[in-house]
Formats: sequence, C-alpha cells, structure tokens
Amino acid sequence: QAGGLQPEAYYDSDVFAVERDRIFGGNWVPVCRVEDVATPGDYVTYSLAGDPIVVTRTKAGELAAMGNVCRHRNMVLVEGSGNVAAMRCPYHHWTYRLDGTLAAAPDTADLDGFDRDGFCLPRLGVEVWNGFVLVNTDTAAASLGPQLTGLDQKLDGFPVADLVRIGSIDWDQPWNWKLTVENYSESYHHQGIHPDTLQPIFPGELSRPVTGGDEPWMCLEHEIVVEGVDPLLVVTIYPLLLPTFVGSDVMVWLKLEVHGPAHSTLTTEVFATPEKAADEGFVEFEMETLRTINAQDELPNRGVFAGVTSRWAVPATLHPLEAGLEHFAAWYSRRMSA
Repeated sequence: QAGGLQPEAYYDSDVFAVERDRIFGGNWVPVCRVEDVATPGDYVTYSLAGDPIVVTRTKAGELAAMGNVCRHRNMVLVEGSGNVAAMRCPYHHWTYRLDGTLAAAPDTADLDGFDRDGFCLPRLGVEVWNGFVLVNTDTAAASLGPQLTGLDQKLDGFPVADLVRIGSIDWDQPWNWKLTVENYSESYHHQGIHPDTLQPIFPGELSRPVTGGDEPWMCLEHEIVVEGVDPLLVVTIYPLLLPTFVGSDVMVWLKLEVHGPAHSTLTTEVFATPEKAADEGFVEFEMETLRTINAQDELPNRGVFAGVTSRWAVPATLHPLEAGLEHFAAWYSRRMSA
C-alpha cells in the first residue's frame, strides 16, 4: 500500500512556485528533436513552467538555449519555430544574435555607459540525448546521459535517433501536469480506460513496472497476448521526457509544456523509420489510433483532477502495478525538499 503525493501537490500555487525552481529548474527538460534545429538560423520556442525559452542553431552550427525575453522591456522575442538570421524584438527592435548576444539596439550609440555586452540573453544548458534536444536552467548541471545507464540497456537495438516525424496532435490539458505523467507511467488503467484499444493487446495486469533505482527514470514492459504485434516499451524520464517505443520502428513522444498548476499543453509526436513513414496507410492508422487513445485518457485525467481538488481527497493508495508512480513520487519529493 505505497502512497502517492499529497493532494495539494496537484493544485496549490505555492507548490507550483517551488516546482518552477526545483523540478523544472536544474533538471533536463526536452524541447524538440535535433532535426527541428538542424540548419543555422533554425529556432524552436518552449514554455518551461511559464518561462519562455528558445533553442537555436547558431551560425557556427552549434546548439544554444536561452531565455526568450528581451533584456530591454521583457518582451518575448520570437514565437513558434522557424528560421531567422537574428532574433529581433518586435517592440523596440533590439536585435540578438543566435547565441543570445546583443547585436543592435536602436538609438543607443550615444548613451553614456551603454554596454551591449551587458545585455546578453540568459543562457541555459543544452544537450542531445538520442535525438532529443534538452535544456537545463543550470548551465553547470551534470549531463543526463550518464544518469540513464540502466535505461540505455533497455533501449539497445532501438534506432531512436534515426526515426523521422510522421505526424503530431495537439491537446489542451486543464489539469496538473503530474496527472499526465502518472497516468502515462502505469498500465493498470488499461482495462478501465482502454478496453477496446490497448487492453486486448497489452493487458494492464500483465504489465511490468521497472524502475531505475537511483536513476531518474522508470519504464513499463508489456506481455503481448496477440501474435504478430510488436513489443511495447513505455519510458518516463523525470520530469517530462515521455517516449513510447512500439517495436523497433515506431516512437510516440508525449511532449508536455507546463504553463501553471492547472494547465499544460500536450503534443503527441509520432516517429517512424523512413520505410514506415513512406507508407500512407500505416501513417493514417497510427495517427487515428493515437488520437483515440489520447482522447480516452482525457477522462481519468479530468476526473482525478476534480477529485484531488475536493475536500475528500487523500494521498493515493498505489497498487503494485503502479510502482512507477511510487518511484516518481520519491524522486519528486527528494527534489522538492532539497
């Protein structure tokens, strides 16, 4: 009877304020895939618990990550994704190079003491793991890869870095981000929420949670009861990297952007080998299947959020099939109390 987090962890604004510093600050968070910033000038923006950030490919061909906020009047510099020669603030046209240094500021040449070097965008740590571009507010943070040695063994044989995007679906989520992570990290719910999609193929009662011990990950291995179906491996890397691997040729990435204690957005990104990506029928089937599964998951996430904010809410009593939630709660609690 392992216990989950206290109910207020899912809605309290003071808890979220601490999360911004201790969960989303100082930990590696995925922003995009490396192919999204492959060419000099490419950029992708992301909201890190309310902090606008941007990842770029500089003219020198290097990856850079920084705060996406002008150092003049705090205007957000760029939105979405694209390719630019430089980042120019739309408010007063202060212009920043792709590495975050200030290149130009109108009508400042004659200002006494104005030093462009003092107005660089805040830098973030950036690294690539298996094709994912991750950022960290702590530029001196330990690299993520060495923390995932146990997971690397699970992913041996999966061509994660070589898969190509075949589609994406956007979802609005008016509930706490941890409910999405927790729902994703257990298959005990398959019989109740996915009786006609996942349960007949990957029965939840035959799933096996595997935790990373002191490493910041867990995964779900599934016993398959239908012949000819590829194995399913569901991976959670704390706090927000959520890739699922279907055999060796399909990956589904649940890309979460957290905006507040009761709001996040989810983009379901689907990847496949180039051979599978060229099969239009396969692509259509995969996208429709994932659209159905994600829509089914909306019911428990909405329902649990309504319950956990009620006066009758208590810490969850976890089933052995939900061991991944206990592992996540322990990691989360250590970080929050650090």
